[in-house]
Amino acid sequence: MKAFSLKTYAALALGAFQARHYFVAATLDLTVIIWPELSFENGRLSIDQKEKYTVSIHSDHIIGRSALTSFMNLVRGSTSQSKGIMRYDANDQLSQPLLEEPGTAEYHLAHDVEDQSSIWKYATPKTEDLIKVSHTTSWTLPGFGLEEWFEVKLLYAYDGVFFMQHKAYVDRHEGLYTYTWTTDKKYTLKLGGSEKLLASNPLEDRLSQATLVYDGDMCYSNNVRLDLDINTISIPTILYKRIEKSLTELGCRKAGVNEHFLSKGLSSDKLNPSKGSRMTISVRYFGLPTIPIDLSAYTVTDKKSWTAMFLESKDSALVFGAPILQQYSITIHKTKSEKLHYFHLARDPVSLE
Repeated sequence: MKAFSLKTYAALALGAFQARHYFVAATLDLTVIIWPELSFENGRLSIDQKEKYTVSIHSDHIIGRSALTSFMNLVRGSTSQSKGIMRYDANDQLSQPLLEEPGTAEYHLAHDVEDQSSIWKYATPKTEDLIKVSHTTSWTLPGFGLEEWFEVKLLYAYDGVFFMQHKAYVDRHEGLYTYTWTTDKKYTLKLGGSEKLLASNPLEDRLSQATLVYDGDMCYSNNVRLDLDINTISIPTILYKRIEKSLTELGCRKAGVNEHFLSKGLSSDKLNPSKGSRMTISVRYFGLPTIPIDLSAYTVTDKKSWTAMFLESKDSALVFGAPILQQYSITIHKTKSEKLHYFHLARDPVSLE
């Protein structure tokens, strides 16, 4: 049996952002149950390399799971998480700030396993039919394989609970995956669902070219994409400069701890931008309905300041972070040959059942 220090995610405080903008990826990642139960000694995780372990996605993420499977999942989960003794180890931890610097989303820990398909080679997957669509919901693998999953951060732990990176999972496995913003202001990911989720015009994963419009200004981008592990929006230079000018006229500046973002004190005599006209970027795809994106979701307000979480794109890309889910629920239909995105207005939710 080998013991090693469990390295977990940490969101470093960024002044006003700590309360609302904690590490987004962790809120979307999949809670998993590991069986047999892992043991901890002085904050260190012990894995028997010769043991066979099962890693199962928790029923909270799954739509259409059988009652028996849900019950067994609940029993095992209650046992494996009962100790709840694992905490942050400030002296031995991979700490990452929520926002390091503009354009560095690719450096987040959540991107570490994207191209490491070899990490799945020791795992035997098990599938479930969730409302007629097959999904991989658990894996059996030897202890040394489980150890590797932790080492490459496919799995991590926080406060006694185990998680699997959602992006690595979705990119690897076929199925229906719906990302939403809940009424209690949390990001969630659900597996499964009915075909009603697919009753709209999809955007193909490779169909990234679009015309972007902001307040009458227009530009073309050949790189529009989602990155739900961040909570900023990156905007092509032409439109960013236009938005920056508008916010500067309202008293916003780049300064202080959040020097990469335009912000202003709420005590200013000038108009509070959050009370001004709505800022919207319209995304137009040929032959498809226009998708208007309300930029107010990418703003943070605390008692002292208002901050726009807008970044100037370095490659003419338009990159939407997780706050887009406050306006749209997004269903991803992953198959062997393609990855389709379906947008549903959050105020008109589509039943997942």
